[in-house]
Amino acid sequence: LKRCWFGAWSSVAGRVPVDAMPLIHQSAAVHAGVRRARAKRKQAAQARRQEHDARMAETAKLGRIFDRYDTDKTRTLKATELGKLLADMDDGAEPSQQDVDFIIRLCDQGDTGTISYDELQDAIEAWRTHLSNRERMEDELKRFDKSGSGKLEREELRSYLEHLNDGVAVSDREVDWVLRQADIFGDGACSVHELVMATAAWYVHVEGKQSAACVLL
Repeated sequence: LKRCWFGAWSSVAGRVPVDAMPLIHQSAAVHAGVRRARAKRKQAAQARRQEHDARMAETAKLGRIFDRYDTDKTRTLKATELGKLLADMDDGAEPSQQDVDFIIRLCDQGDTGTISYDELQDAIEAWRTHLSNRERMEDELKRFDKSGSGKLEREELRSYLEHLNDGVAVSDREVDWVLRQADIFGDGACSVHELVMATAAWYVHVEGKQSAACVLL
């Protein structure tokens, strides 16, 4: 069958004027381009459907988590309910009051002293970030907490930032900026929880300075 088709095409092509051949090739290229465009649109549509399905699955999962820990059915997680969630995420280890307070202060956008459903995803991500960095941040805190207060006071924070900055001096303005970004408890110092935020803020600041330098150059 393939040979018959090819033979028929050869016969027809042999009768096509030479001047028409470029138009035939151009038409074939256009059709090929259309097919590629259709294939890309189909792939994009499939990707959007998969993304939508993933979001729906995540939403359903988040809803189940919220319902499980909202034991009094108030549609908010109070400190004790949130503490149980944090404990289950940390292999059953009971969080400290400071742990719970930190998550609430960080994620409670409505200033209700609780975590709503809309705030739950941020709370979970914040706690995961803390857990994954906790051991390293505790080591850094012990290293730079010369006063033994259990947190980094302003000058101790400066020493820590200069350590991150390869020994280059850090200005008062930079220290104050990092504190504003990280001082969730508002006591003018950085606890082990806030040290993760201070570290992230510093690297954002450094990247901003480097980008500005590149623009100037």
